[in-house]
Amino acid sequence: MLTVDSEPIVRYGLMRLIDAQKTLCVCGDAGSLPVARDWCRLEKPDVVILDPAMGDGFGFIREVPRWHKSTRVVVLTALED
Repeated sequence: MLTVDSEPIVRYGLMRLIDAQKTLCVCGDAGSLPVARDWCRLEKPDVVILDPAMGDGFGFIREVPRWHKSTRVVVLTALED
């Protein structure tokens, strides 16, 4: 699982919550979309948790299947729109 958010405290909190589960693990975290792209290409995570408010977050979501077709994206945001 890869966490992608511009706020370090959000990534840290998500990683702690996820790592507390016996069947889940975090393979990495990214504070920017370029770093997230590199992680996805190299690590091919099963799940990406992403705040789409980061730059072109929705464009990133469209790109994910190019790197690994079975990767799923979970959108987590504080935005109301």
